[in-house]
Amino acid sequence: MSQSDHLTEAELRRRLAEAEAALAALARARAGGWRVALEAEGPEELRLAPARALGIGLVRVPFSPALASAPAALAAPGAELVLAQADRPVAIAWGWQHGVRLFQGRLVERRRG
Repeated sequence: MSQSDHLTEAELRRRLAEAEAALAALARARAGGWRVALEAEGPEELRLAPARALGIGLVRVPFSPALASAPAALAAPGAELVLAQADRPVAIAWGWQHGVRLFQGRLVERRRG
């Protein structure tokens, strides 16, 4: 086993401390009435997003051709989706057609303003 195949005790402790801090921040946000979103960069990350395990109710994913060609990934996170970068009507129409009801992007912001 090479050095890169395992963690040192110090590295493991550091990573566990970071995870504890993240979970504490999540608890504080919830206690303050905030909705927390997990970021996914695309369909692959969306499939791996541990939203349900962390008790996170939102997953934010940008609209992209890769996402448009993999709509099955939308069912993966077990959380409500926010379709980001919804800058054109086609992105919103695609999201709406696939069950997305929350959108972010220039088009949405312009209509609010």
